[in-house]
Amino acid sequence: MVERVTVGAGLDAADDWIAAHADARSIVITSDVPLASRCIKAGAQVIAANGRPFTDASIGMALAMRNLMADLRDAGQMSGGPAAFSARDRSAFLAELDRTIRRLQRQNHSVRVPPDGAALVQLGGIGLTFGGTPLLEGVDLTVAAGERVCLVGRNGSGKSTLLKIVAGLVDPDKGTRFLQPRRDRALSSPGA
Repeated sequence: MVERVTVGAGLDAADDWIAAHADARSIVITSDVPLASRCIKAGAQVIAANGRPFTDASIGMALAMRNLMADLRDAGQMSGGPAAFSARDRSAFLAELDRTIRRLQRQNHSVRVPPDGAALVQLGGIGLTFGGTPLLEGVDLTVAAGERVCLVGRNGSGKSTLLKIVAGLVDPDKGTRFLQPRRDRALSSPGA
């Protein structure tokens, strides 16, 4: 089930909601190290957007590095932010996500890849461009009954737009969208 959750306006309201709802059946995707730490303590599997998994063994060092870098930036010794997201990052992320899903399946948790026809929501190869700039490219999403999905990303990365595509409020340029009990609806870009 896809559910849109609106949280309060507090500084960490979204993080608080995610951490409160994370459990051993959850996969949390975030590059926010303090949020990753909270979710790991709740038993969730946590993956950064670049595919790096956060674990009990690695989170302490990740928090220390985050704090060191924040101190260096505050002292004016460093500027800039993380490197741009690359095709290699996307590939590493998809591989780690697949490994994590499979690991949870083996542990008999409810996170699973549903068999064909069991999905409540299924997107395949979704693409959307605004003003000539690709916002979404090759997005695949499958959500089965009982699953929780959390979309985390930077402002403008397409989270709300993806949910609008799922809800049928925005038509993508290409790809397929399936919502129970409807049938698949093929979408193609003009002139394709």
